[in-house]
Amino acid sequence: MQRTAAVIGFALPVRGPQWQELQNKLRTLDLFLHAKCRSKLSSNSAATLPDAIEKVQPLEPYARIWTIEGLGYCYTLAHNETRLGLLSGPDTGKLRASSLIPLHAGMGLAFARRFLAACVQDPSATLSPELYNLHGREGYRGVAHGSLGFAAQILCPWLIHEIDRSLSAMDEKLLQYFWHGVGRAMYFAPRNLAPRSNSLARVLEAVEHESPHATARLNALAGLAFAATLVNIRHPEILDEFVRRHALRPAESRAFAGGASAAAITWLDATADEFCPNILSQRRPSGLDGKSAEAWNHSVHGPFRTTREYYLELKKSMRLEEVFRYPMPSGVRIVPPFAAQSFA
Repeated sequence: MQRTAAVIGFALPVRGPQWQELQNKLRTLDLFLHAKCRSKLSSNSAATLPDAIEKVQPLEPYARIWTIEGLGYCYTLAHNETRLGLLSGPDTGKLRASSLIPLHAGMGLAFARRFLAACVQDPSATLSPELYNLHGREGYRGVAHGSLGFAAQILCPWLIHEIDRSLSAMDEKLLQYFWHGVGRAMYFAPRNLAPRSNSLARVLEAVEHESPHATARLNALAGLAFAATLVNIRHPEILDEFVRRHALRPAESRAFAGGASAAAITWLDATADEFCPNILSQRRPSGLDGKSAEAWNHSVHGPFRTTREYYLELKKSMRLEEVFRYPMPSGVRIVPPFAAQSFA
């Protein structure tokens, strides 16, 4: 995929941040899709997952996080989900704690793929939350729940509103996780892959038009911010470009900041690398007018400046899953980094 990106780049008129953003998207997809080959994960033994995780540790942090998500997906597809404890059973006790967020995201994608395939055959099919309780770990199950929204947006977007109605009647948190996943998928949608100067504006329009209510809209926006930040965490100039071009309403700016903060927390937990969040917390883009500078401070600088303290508090209280929905938890000692006064 990276070679493909390099080749088509010569034929496209856009350069700079937009082109780098496309390369980053293709890189993450390549890492996810080829995770099994890189780790030599075997489907012959239920005890191979910890070994596969160890084999990918030499990868640099950015490659490792997306590869491990792919491993969670492949591992779940390779094993019967009726077997208890895919990520919580006794044979997974040696898994690195740093692998749990991407592994649960990958497991959730595999569950979602099976469920959506069943829905196509039988519209009355249901997905029980108990499945996630059986196989996921406390404090991480919400990560897997959000993957249903991601898979539905990519594979079966015509089912989204029906799933929305079902989750609305079931549990508010599950609904929030679902729409956070939808927002993440909108960032990767094929229609948004081409490098354009207004690519994020197109996604924002999709969030506005396709969200049936405020919970959906704010969580989809947080999911979009999460994906855009994590995919481009090594290239802050891409976020610069977004802030220069877009002014969000107050509630939306808080949701965007929450998504950016969640991406930083995920990066810290999965990689223990503080370099990229520190760069973003200290960055002061040049050429921003007053409103754009205030937007940067609220949507990027503020969340990253206090991320480490907030992350440690959530980790201690086993609530990391809750950064995958909006609003994020506030019942902890550290004030959420997105709770500052938003710009008008």
